[in-house]
Amino acid sequence: KHAVGLSHGLMASLNITRRVFTGGVAACFLAAFSSIHAQIPGLIGRDGLLPVTSFLRSVHDQIKSRGGEPGWMSFPTVIWWHQWLGIPEDSMCELVALAGMALSSCAMVKAATTRSGGTMMDWALLWVLYLSLYLVGQKFLSFQWDILLLEVGFTTIWLLPAMRSSSHAPPPLPMVWVVRWILFKLMLMSGVVKLQAQCPTWLHLTALKYHFATQCIPTPLAWFMHHLPPVLQQWGVAVTMWIEGPACWLLLSPLRKPRIFGASLQIALQVLIILTGNYNFFNALTILLACIHFDDTFLTGRLSPHPAAAEGHAHEDKPAGVDARRLAEQESQAASQRERARRRVAALEDAASYVVVAASLATLTWMVGLDSRGGMSPVLLVSAQDLDSWLGTVLPWTILYFWCVLLPLVSLQHLWGELSRSKSVGAAIGRLMSGLVAVMAAVLIFAVSARPMEQLHPSVTSALPPVPPQAYSLAQTYHVAGGYGLFRRMTGVGRNGEVARPEVIIEGTTDGERWLEYEFRYKPGDTRRRPPLVAPHQPRLDWQMWFAALGTYHHNPWFVHLCVKILQGSGDVLDLLDTDRLPFPRDQPPKALRASLYEYDFSPSSNSTDPSVWWTRRFKAEYLPGIDLDNESVKKFIKQHRWNNAAPSKGLPRKGFSQQLDNFIHTMRWPGGLVWAFTVGCFGALAQEIVEHLCSKWLLEGLSEELKPKAE
Repeated sequence: KHAVGLSHGLMASLNITRRVFTGGVAACFLAAFSSIHAQIPGLIGRDGLLPVTSFLRSVHDQIKSRGGEPGWMSFPTVIWWHQWLGIPEDSMCELVALAGMALSSCAMVKAATTRSGGTMMDWALLWVLYLSLYLVGQKFLSFQWDILLLEVGFTTIWLLPAMRSSSHAPPPLPMVWVVRWILFKLMLMSGVVKLQAQCPTWLHLTALKYHFATQCIPTPLAWFMHHLPPVLQQWGVAVTMWIEGPACWLLLSPLRKPRIFGASLQIALQVLIILTGNYNFFNALTILLACIHFDDTFLTGRLSPHPAAAEGHAHEDKPAGVDARRLAEQESQAASQRERARRRVAALEDAASYVVVAASLATLTWMVGLDSRGGMSPVLLVSAQDLDSWLGTVLPWTILYFWCVLLPLVSLQHLWGELSRSKSVGAAIGRLMSGLVAVMAAVLIFAVSARPMEQLHPSVTSALPPVPPQAYSLAQTYHVAGGYGLFRRMTGVGRNGEVARPEVIIEGTTDGERWLEYEFRYKPGDTRRRPPLVAPHQPRLDWQMWFAALGTYHHNPWFVHLCVKILQGSGDVLDLLDTDRLPFPRDQPPKALRASLYEYDFSPSSNSTDPSVWWTRRFKAEYLPGIDLDNESVKKFIKQHRWNNAAPSKGLPRKGFSQQLDNFIHTMRWPGGLVWAFTVGCFGALAQEIVEHLCSKWLLEGLSEELKPKAE
């Protein structure tokens, strides 16, 4: 009980931390659902680029061909249930997004107003709704942050009590550490793949020369960061690789101060990324994963009462005849001994913490050195062979340490804490069983979460916990864990080392001679348009245009459909573009379209003649030859992908409740849908708290009546 270092390291109070974490993750879900909801009609609607109706029909046929039965077990999405409600598939997607926004708002309110921050039931529903949209979103919901949000959302379910948001139960420590593991995995995989990919820009520490201008949607500050001195950019790459490499092990330290230092490093990196790039909710979610490494003492700035100190205030009534002065002296001596023991343990913890942090900082000198030619330019000292050898040794031991040492320690502490706060045998047994379930769930979730790290080194397999193989297949089906590898290779590097960001520009014409460009809302186009600030919203079409520019239209069939929809004057698709700068009226679409590939770069810092120019560009090649609606190849292409048959499923009732529901869904478009969902979520949280309070009061009154002694 005098182990202050351990109590502040592994056993510190995390009630406020849990509320901050769940409230923040709920806000990320709200941002994701609201962003998707605004884009569903143009992306996967019946008149969109990848109609969900056609997609579900293909999935249905594939499952049938394998002898299966289409439904939740084979393809877990609630969009299947659109037939029960009698509404089209795309309307069901919008309804799911609306429900997700309302539930996210409800979870945010509960995190701010209740003791536990929410319930498992709320978060299970939230996760199911996002999984449902993720599976039918196809190309437009295939980003790594979508996978990360699903993994974090699923793990958050196990941090909360099952039913009562007013529960005093602390968060299960094993599951808290599993959430901390997710950040370790995310950052380490993102760092290691940069070296394993053998990208010259990472190996030579020149990645930031290209990154600021070639990322999907830069911010205005990215222009200024792009023009920093090269030596500062090189050191920025070196420190980034250290934070995403050796510094990640600080996140798994049992000592409090190294863990807080490691989490602070990750937060600092994410803040810099937020300032220079628009990555929707991704960086905020990563910051929240870092925040769960903090405890209540750190977040509030106040010391929580130590168990030993609290114990000193709880004494039995003094027996008669005891000398009060002698008893006071004994208590004073005991308190002094406890304080000396506390200080000794605290000093040892501080010394160990400084050693761990110093060792972590020393790894920076192992990774990076100064250029032998002189100056302050850094050079990378680690080769791919060194990295592979190091990972083969360190990664298996890290995984074994986590589930053979760390998880058992925190599991025992969690179970002991559950027993200690029980006032009856029945309560102790119930809490013990609940705690054992949390421990087993933590081990199982850790196993499926750690398995994607096999991508880094095959030796990981032998170190994983022994779990049934079915667990891995279920995890893959329900997307409860994923692998990550951000910016594996730097794009936009020209043949001569210059910045050459590829960008596809779509042009239309009505006469075959005068071609006018279509502007997107956020991606670069007009060289005079300032880079936007758009996070946490993610314009998913703009992002896919960035990927499309890295390949050809043959690898991006949706791009051809985009051009066809523009030729048809599809209102839902045109709404995804810059509607204020459409080159042709909506009711008078162009006769033909073509696409060209340009290479973009930020305008030079010495450009004093026209400071309104943010970009420079040069023509590179033709991307898509001119097409029109009468083109037979285009007709065949559309038919091949079944996009010409995206009408709602037949046989749906179109009267009564179903028709009213469908009409309501279509009236809840942006921004009215967000306002409605937020209002419903807030009132829903309030109603749940009132019902929970009344039920608790009723149960207590009934229990007191049963225990009241009989008068006769």
